[in-house]
Amino acid sequence: MTVYADEAYLEFLEPSQQRSLVELVRKDVNVVVSRTFSKIYGLAGLRIGYIIARPELIRRIAKYAGDIPLSQPAIAAARASLGDEPFMKLVRTKNAEARAVLTGYLDQHKVGYGKTVTNFAFWPAPRDGKMILSKMEEKGYLMRIWDYQQREWCRVSIGTLDEMKGFVKAFDEVTA
Repeated sequence: MTVYADEAYLEFLEPSQQRSLVELVRKDVNVVVSRTFSKIYGLAGLRIGYIIARPELIRRIAKYAGDIPLSQPAIAAARASLGDEPFMKLVRTKNAEARAVLTGYLDQHKVGYGKTVTNFAFWPAPRDGKMILSKMEEKGYLMRIWDYQQREWCRVSIGTLDEMKGFVKAFDEVTA
């Protein structure tokens, strides 16, 4: 059996809190670990990531990769970004500050949400999700509404501090 571990958000944790399965690959365990440059590095538009696995697993997976093109700028950006600890620390700090605006709002309104250290938050829609989506878009804020466990849920990516202040103000107006 092969175990797949998606570590896309790992770097949002402080380094002392990060627990990766890469060490299991080093111990020759049948694990595939994937990482992306889309999240903390902010390179989502470049569509680049990587996997860490035993060589024979990588060869087997590579057969199904197809013709996924990688541009030279994407490769250069990924190489320049990989392991840039000062940048990741800055992103974690800025993200935490902006996220606190949203989670503070949700706490103040006694709305339960999935505790997160990532760049998004997820909580039950307090009213009709499609209405919230439409009204928020009119105010210039994009978000997602997901149907999950017979409820509608709001999912919002964390922006800048000012964007999140504007978002909670708009959300409060829309859901009042």
